[in-house]
Amino acid sequence: MPLLLSKWYLDCQSESEFGYYYVVTLDIGRYSIYLAEVHHRWGDGQTDLSSGGFGVDRSLRHVSCGAADLRMVDNRIKFVYSDGNKAFQGSWNLSRGAPLGPVRPLYRTERGWCDWSIWSCCSDVKLTITDGQQRTISGKGYADYVRLAFPLWRIPFKSIVWGRLFSEADWVIFFRLEAPDGNTFWVDRRDRIYRTGGLQVESSREVGGKRFVWTLDSATWECIVTDVLYQGRILSSRRTSHLVPSRLLEWLGSHGYEEKYFVEAELDGIAYKGPMERVRWS
Repeated sequence: MPLLLSKWYLDCQSESEFGYYYVVTLDIGRYSIYLAEVHHRWGDGQTDLSSGGFGVDRSLRHVSCGAADLRMVDNRIKFVYSDGNKAFQGSWNLSRGAPLGPVRPLYRTERGWCDWSIWSCCSDVKLTITDGQQRTISGKGYADYVRLAFPLWRIPFKSIVWGRLFSEADWVIFFRLEAPDGNTFWVDRRDRIYRTGGLQVESSREVGGKRFVWTLDSATWECIVTDVLYQGRILSSRRTSHLVPSRLLEWLGSHGYEEKYFVEAELDGIAYKGPMERVRWS
C-alpha cells in the first residue's frame, strides 16, 4: 500500500520576528489525514496553533481542511488559520518573489519519489495575527510545495536536510536528500547554483550546540544553530496522533526524528540567517 505525503510550507522573517506555517496531507489507502500548524515567534513571545483531522478538499492551488485554508489568488498565496479567539492571516506576493521554476524531481526510483516546487524564495509578506491582541507584520518570506511517495513500511530515504537563508539583498536555498543509492545535493544562491558538495554536522559552543558545515566546490560554509525550534520524533506531539492508526503512528514515530533550527551563516562575506530542518529515518 503506497503512502503519499504533500506539504505546503510558508515562512516570514522580519527584523525582530520569525514564523513558519504549513499544511500537510497524508494519504494512506482509504485514510486521508491533514495537519495544519502555525508557529510564530517575537522577542520572548510566541504563538503556536495546530489542528488535524480527516477530510481534505484540495487541488494544487487550494487546500481547505479544518481550521486552515490555503489558496493561490491573483499571483498571491493566501493562508488563513482560525481557531476560536486565535486567528492568523498571511499573504505572500509571488510577483516579486524570484520564483525558481516548475517541479524539480529530486529523487525517483521504483522504491519511491520526491518532487519539490519552489513558488517563491523572497516574497513580500504581510501577516495579521490575533492572539489576545491584533498585530500586523511585514517581512520577507519563502513558499514551497513538496510531494513524497513510497511504499508503506519501507521509507527509501535516510535523511533530508533543507533550509532557506536571507541577507539584506540576497538569499540561499539548500537541499540534501540521502538515500541508500546516493545523495541529491543542491544549493542555490541568487547568482550561483552548486550541484555537488558535502555536509558534516559538528558540535558547537553556541546556543543550539551544533553547526552544519557545507563544502561547496572549494569553499566551506558553516551554518551555526542559534535557536532550536523543535526536536523530537515525527508526529510525537502532533494533534493528529489520535487519527493515525496506532501501528502506523508507532512505525512513523520510531523510525523518524525531526529537528528544526534557526541558523546564522556567512558566505563570501555576506551574513545570512533563517530556518533549516533535518529529518532522519532509521
